[in-house]
Amino acid sequence: YSALDKGHPTFTDFPPDTQHLWFRQFAQEFNWNSDDTLFIYHHFVHKVMDNYGKQMHEWKKK
Repeated sequence: YSALDKGHPTFTDFPPDTQHLWFRQFAQEFNWNSDDTLFIYHHFVHKVMDNYGKQMHEWKKK
């Protein structure tokens, strides 16, 4: 979250460079066949959207 320049309502509202940065940071910890990258990226985005939405909900409760 420290890479964010400001608050964003959803992950898809992040600047594209930041979205790709998050994925690159995630990808550094794992190895997969390069043919699967698009599939993994798609699932990564959906998982981040879900987790980020839950985090935003918790922050709003505070």
